[in-house]
Amino acid sequence: MTIEYLEKEQKLIDEYVYRFCDKKTTETQPIYDGVVNAEKYLTKSKYRICWVLKEPYDEDGGTGGGWSLSGDILNQEDLYKNIIKKNSPTWQPMIYVTYSILNDLIPYNSMDWIRDDPEMAQCLNHIALININKMPADRRSNDADIAVKYEYWKPILHWQLKQYDPQIIIFGNTFQHFREDLNISEKDLHITDTVHYIVRDKKLYAHAYHPAQTQISKKEYVQGLITVIKKNSDKLE
Repeated sequence: MTIEYLEKEQKLIDEYVYRFCDKKTTETQPIYDGVVNAEKYLTKSKYRICWVLKEPYDEDGGTGGGWSLSGDILNQEDLYKNIIKKNSPTWQPMIYVTYSILNDLIPYNSMDWIRDDPEMAQCLNHIALININKMPADRRSNDADIAVKYEYWKPILHWQLKQYDPQIIIFGNTFQHFREDLNISEKDLHITDTVHYIVRDKKLYAHAYHPAQTQISKKEYVQGLITVIKKNSDKLE
């Protein structure tokens, strides 16, 4: 896969998201997602990393949109100052996990606090981010509603996974919607205290909590993913 090919595919995906979306009014537009920076995703990382989350929050209460979460937000310089410092419950755990992957899978206890090393946030330039729902949403996501939206957006979601071809896919409490279509059964999954996972065809599918979860500590969340990825890293190459 080349940078040019991936950039072309991302533009096509964005076009189809717009055509496919159910625009309630002319004021409601999709919030696009995908590969943040094709060059960094393909050439600056040992592994291609994709996070799969539920839906994008919009300050207009679900009636705005028309911008790209990956291209307009996460592709910025000085991400910590502009984005992370203002809204960190989801982004901070993602940064710690992604930063570890990009830096030889260093453990959580060996990393600085993001506030002390804001440059860590730039690791999000290297990922692909997929939201199940492509339309603006409120802060709380109902799983039954997400299941309906998964069925609606399914063709595009699986097109994204195919074209981005990630080696590490971290599902933030979203794997249950994809599992059957990925032909993965519950009994196929390896189970740890914090992550259920499977490695198939040199890809790690990690069924984790949402990054903004409160069931376990941030350290447990981050280190649980790091441990699973490190244990299986030789199967991804």
